Amino acid sequence: MGRHMPEGNQNQLIENRQFDKTLTIGDVSTPPSQGLFQPSYALSEADYLRLKQPSRILAGVGGVVLSFSLTYSLPKIVTSLNTSGGKSVPIEGPDLWISSISFTLGLGLIVVSYFFSGERRRVMKKIKKHFQENPGELEYRV
Repeated sequence: MGRHMPEGNQNQLIENRQFDKTLTIGDVSTPPSQGLFQPSYALSEADYLRLKQPSRILAGVGGVVLSFSLTYSLPKIVTSLNTSGGKSVPIEGPDLWISSISFTLGLGLIVVSYFFSGERRRVMKKIKKHFQENPGELEYRV
C-alpha cells in the first residue's frame, strides 16, 4: 500500500492502492538510521561443507562399535523371540549389558564426532578471528 501525490495535482492523495511499478518521488530526505554494522563473513561452500562434516575417525569408531553391538545382540534377540514349543528364552543379564553399553557407546561416538571435527574447528577459528578483527561499529547511515 502506498501514498503518492500525482505530478499534475499536488492537493490530491491516492490512498489504499497497490502499485506494481517503482514510483519516483523526487528529492526526499530520509532520516539517518543508527545501527551496529560490521562486515559479514564470506562463507564459501567448501567451508560450509566442512562445518557439516563429522570427524571421520570418531564416526568410524562409532560405526564399528555400533556394528559390533548389533551383530552381538541380533542373534540373542532372535533366540529370545523364537518361541518353539511355546517357551521363549530370556536374554541373560551380561548379554543385555554388553549390547546396551556398546550400542550407547557407538551412538555417542557418532554424535560426538560432529563436535570434534578438526576441519570444523579450523573453519570456526577462521570465523571467530574474522569477527574479532572486524568488531561491530556504531554508525549512522543515510
